[in-house]
Amino acid sequence: MRKNIEKKIKPLDKKFFFVSIFFLILILISQYYPINKDDTFQNISLAIVFMLVIPILFIKIVLKEKLESYGFKLITKKKVIFNIILFLMIVLVLFLALFKYILIKQNYNLPLIFHQYFLSFFLLEFLVMSLVLLLIEVFFRGVIQFFLEQYFSSIKAILLQSILFFLLLYFSGSKNEILEWPFLQLILIAPLAGWIAKESKSWFYSWLFSWLFMILSDAIIIYFK
Repeated sequence: MRKNIEKKIKPLDKKFFFVSIFFLILILISQYYPINKDDTFQNISLAIVFMLVIPILFIKIVLKEKLESYGFKLITKKKVIFNIILFLMIVLVLFLALFKYILIKQNYNLPLIFHQYFLSFFLLEFLVMSLVLLLIEVFFRGVIQFFLEQYFSSIKAILLQSILFFLLLYFSGSKNEILEWPFLQLILIAPLAGWIAKESKSWFYSWLFSWLFMILSDAIIIYFK
C-alpha cells in the first residue's frame, strides 16, 4: 500500500517551480495591491479575485486540470464528521485554556461592537467571517495543499501550507497583530483544517470546521470578557 502511495508523489519538476512561483507572486500582489486596508469591502473583493477567481482560472486554463483535484468536490464520510467534532473539542479546550490564562491578560478581544450588539456578532460570523474563511480554505487547504500533495507526503503538504499561511499573516501586518483577534485562532486551526481537507479530499469540510471553531471561540471570548 505504501509503495502505491509513494508512486503517486512526483519528483520536483518545471511545473512545480512554475506553479509555486505563480502562487507566491499572487500572494505578494494581493498583499501589496494599493487599496484601503481599513475598508472591509475592498479587502474581501481583492481576496475573492486573488484567492478564488484567478486560482480557478489558472487551474482550468493554464494547468488544464480538474477542479476536483484541488478539493472542489463534496464527499460525505462519517470519519470526516467524527474528525471535525473531535478536533473541535480538542482545539476549543486548548483555546479556552490559552484565553483564560494567557490571552485575556494581553487583551485578546473582539471589537467592542460585537460584544454590545448580537446583530453585529451574527453578521460578523455568518456573513463576513464565513466568507473570509471560505477564501482561506479554498486557497490554502484547497489549491495550495492539494498541489503540494502531488510532490510531497500529505503531512509535509499540511505543514508547508500551514507555515506559508503563518508567514502571510506575520508579514501582512505588524508583528504584534499575530497576538490579536482573529489571527491566533486562524493559526491555531491551520494544521487541523489541513488534516480534515486531506481526509475528505475537499476544502468544504475544512471550511466547516474552521467556521464552527471561529463562532464558538468568539463566543468564548465574549462570555469570559
